Amino acid sequence: MSSAYSQIGARISLVTPRGDMGAVFKNGLSYDLCYMLDRRKGRIRSTLGLSFTSLAPRADSFPTYQDGAGNSGNGNSVMPELRVYKPMKNYAFYIDNSFRIFSVQQFSFYAGVRLTMGLSKSSYDTYDKYNPTYVNAGANDNYYGGLGASIQGVYTISSHAQVCAFIGHNALVATDWSYNFSHHFFGLGLNYRIKAN
Repeated sequence: MSSAYSQIGARISLVTPRGDMGAVFKNGLSYDLCYMLDRRKGRIRSTLGLSFTSLAPRADSFPTYQDGAGNSGNGNSVMPELRVYKPMKNYAFYIDNSFRIFSVQQFSFYAGVRLTMGLSKSSYDTYDKYNPTYVNAGANDNYYGGLGASIQGVYTISSHAQVCAFIGHNALVATDWSYNFSHHFFGLGLNYRIKAN
């Protein structure tokens, strides 16, 4: 019997953003495609994954303020504005190493750590609070990265198929807008064994 085998998988999970990102954007779904290599008879599982997440804003608009000098003011006034965010798109790549804690018949339980790197793209329009006249448009492109941890339960359906349930946390920092891109995640997945090595 081979001691290592490869799998491909698809996952869907709910992402719950924290920090500044969580104050502006709602929870959203993440869609993952991944390649897994199980080694040492499944005791170690290494995963390479790609994920896409879209996060919608929590409200139609958010109140902000700007020094009057930023527009036509004399610099001695504060101008109330409304900022309208568009959905934030997140594209990420991650490497995960998980270790099987125990196995009972067709069920296995894993705990692991991951390294995540990604790009988020968001944009917004800013309006004068008391005048519908358009003020300006802005965009934020953030590169982010960090470490995470997760636990997952895996149930083997057949010699080629598995289903899994997982929960975890990513502690991420970004380059702009908000330095805190951390979030919780939990979801379900389906794995298919493609070959033995």
